[in-house]
Amino acid sequence: MRAVRPSLRPFEKWTARYPHTPAGPEEQPDYTINEPLEPLVLAERLNARLLE
Repeated sequence: MRAVRPSLRPFEKWTARYPHTPAGPEEQPDYTINEPLEPLVLAERLNARLLE
């Protein structure tokens, strides 16, 4: 059986490029990015968890 990897749905709150209201439950974000450099911090945290 193939493992299913959960998807991460981030919301880029700092940009006006995308709507700020989800169109439905499938668009509900798992993580809100408030500043452009936050994904780097999140990636570092996730990598640290993998190395534990």
